[in-house]
Amino acid sequence: MGIRERSSTQQPPDLDSLCSALLLAYLRSNAPPHALHIPLCNLPRGDLTLRPEFGAVLRAASLTPDDMLTLSELPPSEALRPEDTRWLLVDHNALTGPLGRIYGTRVTGCVDHHEDEGAVPQDVDPRVIEKSGSCASLIVGLCGDAWDALDEDARTDAHLARLALAPILIDTRKLGDAHKTTAHDERAVAYAEAKLRGAPDGGEYDRTAFFERLSGLMRDLSALSLRDILRKDYKEWTEGPPSDGADPGSPPPRLKLGTSAGSTSSPC
Repeated sequence: MGIRERSSTQQPPDLDSLCSALLLAYLRSNAPPHALHIPLCNLPRGDLTLRPEFGAVLRAASLTPDDMLTLSELPPSEALRPEDTRWLLVDHNALTGPLGRIYGTRVTGCVDHHEDEGAVPQDVDPRVIEKSGSCASLIVGLCGDAWDALDEDARTDAHLARLALAPILIDTRKLGDAHKTTAHDERAVAYAEAKLRGAPDGGEYDRTAFFERLSGLMRDLSALSLRDILRKDYKEWTEGPPSDGADPGSPPPRLKLGTSAGSTSSPC
């Protein structure tokens, strides 16, 4: 079929994407130089209900979905001009789709654990694109010193720790998946669990129970319609060489493909 090239499109955020955005934004906003970072959930607000596990993690961190900024609240590009923005990507390293077309040249940082697509400039800071089971593990490693320097009480530390632990434990199956777990993940879990156990209710934390609760929520599709199940993890991309120069009358050389799955494990 002559397929030689794959072009990625924006994928729906999973638990790792959402928790990583919140964690990084909080730590970088509250550490010197105190530059405000606003976490954006790359979903319409109505789609948050497709991810009950995220709601559970928010509640564990004393947050609610109303505390999240989603695509539904993002101003139009006429009001939010590209030159007035700077974008720091987490859990992906190419800003694609409508956001990429408008703000793609405004990416000034990236923390991601997927294969480097070469879209993020080499001179941005931070630029952390390394293999790990979870993006949240890289954020804990990047911001650990800033976290330690925060003048926060133990309860806030525990809330942040739960945000970090949830995606790491899910993506690595409690650090038990040898194909995905890396030293980044092991160090991040040890660090976050130490923070959590220092909280007043830290003695109640149980790694297995926390993991099983979130896994159960991810598996439970009973509240979703068939349409919601299909779009929950829908991904779309194009494959094939660029269409420039195609012979007149020849079939389009590029294919648009999509896939969806309701699974018990999160995307890699």
